Amino acid sequence: MLGNRKTLASQLIEEIKKNIVDGELSPGDKLPSEQKLINQYGVSRTVVREAIAGLRADGMVVTRQGVGAFVVETSANRLEIFNPKTLKDILSILELRLCLETKSAELAAKNHTDEQLEKIRASLHQFKIAGSDFTAISAADFKFHMAIAEASGNPYFVKLLEHLGPQIIPHSRIDLYQLPDDEVDFLEKVNIEHETIFQYIASRDTKSASNIMQLHLEKGIDRYKKLDNN
Repeated sequence: MLGNRKTLASQLIEEIKKNIVDGELSPGDKLPSEQKLINQYGVSRTVVREAIAGLRADGMVVTRQGVGAFVVETSANRLEIFNPKTLKDILSILELRLCLETKSAELAAKNHTDEQLEKIRASLHQFKIAGSDFTAISAADFKFHMAIAEASGNPYFVKLLEHLGPQIIPHSRIDLYQLPDDEVDFLEKVNIEHETIFQYIASRDTKSASNIMQLHLEKGIDRYKKLDNN
């Protein structure tokens, strides 16, 4: 049973991470169910869900709707390689995404199913209602790009984004209030860009979907370069 609230969620995260590092949970293994974790550690369902969300944000687990949470295939490598700590790291990952996601958007426009399109739409809604909660904003942003990767029809786009993890979203690493004064409406701009990408994917306009995704990521690079100049 876990002790006082360090928080309880952070204690549970540490316990599960230790199980992964010690080999009690191997890459690809499914985590115990919510109820088993509740019983084992004497915590509430809310604490368990907070812990799983934290592990997902750290790139240790992936969740599959209706199935559960799984240890990522290369969790140790993921944290070592894709754990951006500097502005230079963030810009480098944005450049990688520029190459990857322009093609992903093009293929999503060509190959998406109605169900996949609805998943992209749902992530847009989550982004809109996130308010100023940076954690929720970053999670919704990552879901948007993951949903597009899934709609591409190429499973390796999905695998690579899963491997990179939610930390590829710059504002999961940088306080948005650090942005320059002319970017105070940053989130509104990102939302408009996302909406435009969605519309071109929905209309199966492959060229425009690719071009707008490229523009979206290039704008992201420009925004964060401004921080480097301040």
